[in-house]
This record gives sequence, structure tokens and C-alpha cells, in this order.
Amino acid sequence: MPDRDLRADAHKLQQAALAAVEPAAGVRRHVHREEDMLIVAGRGYDLRDYERVFVIGGGKAAVPMAATIADILGELLTEGTVVTKYGHTISQSPISNLQILEAGHPVPDENSIRGAQAIADLARRATERDLVICLISGG
Repeated sequence: MPDRDLRADAHKLQQAALAAVEPAAGVRRHVHREEDMLIVAGRGYDLRDYERVFVIGGGKAAVPMAATIADILGELLTEGTVVTKYGHTISQSPISNLQILEAGHPVPDENSIRGAQAIADLARRATERDLVICLISGG
């Protein structure tokens, strides 16, 4: 009986640890929207002050993080580009206004270069009247 309890407790701890580091949940803990206000880590950004909202990012968790931001922003997301490791795209269904590129990791390849260029191109289009949200994760 005690072994079974320990095993069950260990499983609960493992599940809690995995949930705590899940990328989408992490973004939702720190980012939310209250009508026209985007709240990021307690700081408010009035979305009416910006002409466009862009998302850029990279890493193995970039896609679920960007998908969560896209869900939070809805129609206010102008465009986004994120680069992730091959096989780390979360779904086959496209996310509105979000370009997802896969590339080599840990050894960069030609798609890594293309992805970095696509992110840089999008960032260069931003002006002081735009909000750019940058999402970076490991890998």
C-alpha cells in the first residue's frame, strides 16, 4: 500500500512539474488581454496606441507560445514569424497571420538562415508605432 501511494504521489508531482513548464500555460500566466489592454507581466500596453502588432520568435517552444499570443490577441495580431526545430510544429492547421518555419537544431542549416532572415525582415518593417512581441525559448 505505501509503495502505491508513493508511486501515485510521484506521478502527481511529475504531472505538476510538466504543467508548470508547459509553454502555452507559461505565456497565459504572464500575458492576458483586458479589452484594448495587453497585460504582460503586470505592465499594460494600450493596443489602441499601436498601428500594428507583430510576433517574432524562435526556439522549440516558440510555436505554442506564439499560438497562445495569437489566441490572446485575436484579430489584433497583424503578422508573425517564428522559427522552431524540425518536428516541433504543434499542428497542421495554420494559425492566422502566423508564419511557422522549421529549421536545423542544434546544427543550423539553410532553413535556419532563411528563418533568421524572415524574422529580421519582419522586425525591420516595424516602426515606432508598432508593437513587436518577441518570444524566445531554448533550442
